[in-house]
Amino acid sequence: MSKLSFRLNYALSLKKGNVFLDVGSDHALLALALEEEGKVYASENKIGPYSTLVNTLKRNGSNVIPLFLDGIKDIPDDIECVYILGMGGRTIEKILKEGEEKLKKIKYLIISPQSDFYLPITFLYNHGFIDEEGTYIFEKHYYPVLRFSHYDKRIVYNDDESKYSISAIKNRDGGLKNLLLTKLALFEKIGEDKENEILELRRLLKLWN
Repeated sequence: MSKLSFRLNYALSLKKGNVFLDVGSDHALLALALEEEGKVYASENKIGPYSTLVNTLKRNGSNVIPLFLDGIKDIPDDIECVYILGMGGRTIEKILKEGEEKLKKIKYLIISPQSDFYLPITFLYNHGFIDEEGTYIFEKHYYPVLRFSHYDKRIVYNDDESKYSISAIKNRDGGLKNLLLTKLALFEKIGEDKENEILELRRLLKLWN
């Protein structure tokens, strides 16, 4: 089995529960690693990737259960912790919206949107979840890896938190700081028509002082 990347290793460390699902499992690296922690499902929604997933599991003599399905709306009821990693934020939000009924039964969600972070983050805040742990990791570019769980109070958040996550800002996450510094350097280089964005980034970065 191939070695997990730093991002996948960190995602693995966020695990909670005993029954896991890796959505869009690809070559099943994470699913195979999770197998040591409990019962694992791994899914793909296209025949080619699904065949690759099944063959990988067979080759490794794995007990991971492959699922040919789209998103989370039809997943088994015993799943406690769902991983949705490496997809765009719009895709993750779409998966969450279509599986809204299933969300009521899922205890933990670990997501890592590659873009449009605010879409799945705010969707989960508005549907009774809060991110309790996570960080921003650099893998070609910076993006978050966050674990969400159910929260029994109304989530109150501001614009910064909806963009980047409550836990990352509260914990003054170093990876998020590096992302903001990278964006600031880019906007300062562009200069024209970026004054508002530059001011917003400088304001937010003051939190790390």
